This record gives sequence, structure tokens and C-alpha cells, in this order.
Amino acid sequence: MDNLYIVCVLYNSGIEEIASLETFLSFVRKYDHIRLMIMDNSSEKYTAANRELCETVYKDCIIYADNGGNIGISKAYNRALELIKEDVYYVMWSDDDTVFSEEYIENVINAVKEGKTDIISGIVKAGEKVLSPAKKLAPRRHYSIKLYHQEPGIYINVYCINTGLTVKSTVYGVIGRYDERLFLDAVDHLFSDKLIAHGINRIEIVPGEITQNFSAETNDLDSRKVRTKIFTRDWISWWKAVHKHGAFIFLAVFLTNGSLIKRKLKKRLGIS
Repeated sequence: MDNLYIVCVLYNSGIEEIASLETFLSFVRKYDHIRLMIMDNSSEKYTAANRELCETVYKDCIIYADNGGNIGISKAYNRALELIKEDVYYVMWSDDDTVFSEEYIENVINAVKEGKTDIISGIVKAGEKVLSPAKKLAPRRHYSIKLYHQEPGIYINVYCINTGLTVKSTVYGVIGRYDERLFLDAVDHLFSDKLIAHGINRIEIVPGEITQNFSAETNDLDSRKVRTKIFTRDWISWWKAVHKHGAFIFLAVFLTNGSLIKRKLKKRLGIS
């Protein structure tokens, strides 16, 4: 059976703070074909301790790569793909604060074995909201559950977020690697666009809980400014790459920047 690499991108956190670390490790120990790879985008404040842990406590369980700082998601993904030397394998993308159920990962393993599709994902939630997979990208001011698939199955031309997305290596041979002009946002949307353009956006959605945690997001105004700048730049770069979804992209950029302006005004006026 082809190896499955669970690749977790870590940012300014310790290895042991990864939300699904014990779940990942349990599968590494259970199956010979499962690998856990940590792509560390952290600053030196964290990487020394993380490296030591991976060379001692997790020596036989984790493949560790220090990226020398925050190189962004797309570059971290591409570097992970470069580090894997096998011809055919699967990679499951993860971040450090998402909680994956054992059921989901077990179902991914079974789906890889059955080989119905080259891409596998799940139903990702944040609280009661479904975040992925989206049936389409539609301009909207408010959340609508109707835009998302809520049941397992095989779907065509959907948009899945990176979290839990499992991809066969041969897919990258068709569509290429991740676009490094995008630092953090819209990396997954552009990936879906490329799949659609090549006629291979056929994704199996398997059961199992995946919970996205946004507790790490900050309300600090300076941090929000930086985050908004990255979001704006990445989403406009996405539009430049495909020249599609104009209404969806520019409405999102407008609303995100509008929210920041509102925060600035409230701070200036002393309104909490």
C-alpha cells in the first residue's frame, strides 16, 4: 500500500501543542505505511525545543523540518513534497490547531486503499458551521449552510479547504505544485480551481469529525492589520492567477477591510 504522509504545518508553537498530535502518533504506531511530517514555520524561539523533541522523544515517529521562519503555507507544502522521495504516495494536510477524529483518519486510510478517487476530504466544521466542502463560491454577506455539502459521498467540482485534504502525488504531476505567490490565504481555492481546469476535481468526502479551532485568532488591532494585509494580497493574487470569481473575491476583500476600518474607528472613539 502507498505511504500516507500526514503533514502538519506548525507556527510559533511547541510540537506538543499540536491539537491532534496524539491521534496522529497513534496511527503512525498502528500502521507501517503512515508517516507524520512536521513542517515548522516557527521562529527560533520555538524551533530549538521542537527539533530536540523530534530528535529524542519522537525520534522514530516524526519527520521534522525547520523552515527557518514563517515561509507561508504554499512554500511549506511545496517543501514537504520535495522532501518526500517516493514516486507515488498520499499526503494529508493539517495545521496545528485542528482536531481530527480517529474515525476520519481511519476512513481516509480505507479510502486510499479502495482507490475510488485520487483526492479525499471530510466535512470540516467550526462550531456548528460547516466550512468545507463548498458546492460553489458565491458572493455573500452572510453565512449560508446551503452552499456546503453535509453528507459523505463523491462530488465533482467542489471547493475543499486544506484542512484534512488528502491528495495522491500523481495529482501534482498534472496540475503542478502550490502557487508560492500566495502566502497563506486562498491556497486551497486556487488548488481547487486548478483541479477543475484539468478536469480532475473529483473528491471523495468521508465520514468523521474535523473541527477547526479559531481560538488562536486575536482581536489585537496591530495583528488584525497584518492579517488583513495578507488576506487582501493573497486573494487578489488568486484573482490574478485565474481571472475568475471576481464578485466573490472582491466582496470578501471589501468586507474584510471594512471590518478592520470599523475596528480602527471604534478604537479611536474609545468604543469597545
